[in-house]
Amino acid sequence: MLLAERPPASRGPAIGIPRRQDRTRRGRARALKRELHEELGIELDAADPWLTQVYAYPEKTVRLHFLRVHRWHGEPHGREASAVVEIRRGRGCAAVPANDQIMRSLRLPALYAITQAGKLGVAAFLPRLAAALERGVRLVQVRERELPGESLESFAARW
Repeated sequence: MLLAERPPASRGPAIGIPRRQDRTRRGRARALKRELHEELGIELDAADPWLTQVYAYPEKTVRLHFLRVHRWHGEPHGREASAVVEIRRGRGCAAVPANDQIMRSLRLPALYAITQAGKLGVAAFLPRLAAALERGVRLVQVRERELPGESLESFAARW
């Protein structure tokens, strides 16, 4: 993850995720492209919506839309007289408070599975789950509204 040092005139010296406000999905991608170019000197090739967070500052509440950048080109460098910091997974940094949830979310796998045993039947679902785990899925959410309590407990106990 690349972070840019925030200018001293903003909310104090801290490290922040480059961002700019825009209200539409397409506009957010354009804003990200602009920010990456303006702050880090890199050109965006591919990004997808990732996470939305509501954060309450003392003077206002904001909704932050984050995109996960998959590919870019260029050499990252601070273009606004700021440092660029690379954060490796599992390491912390002095981030602004609005970034706390994002930093925690980075510890999660990029892909996870949601169960469908109630819809497909437990016997049909378990081989699908085994195949997903073999392909690298590391997080599974059990979401089984159609399984009664005892069946759900039995299903969950198989893991």
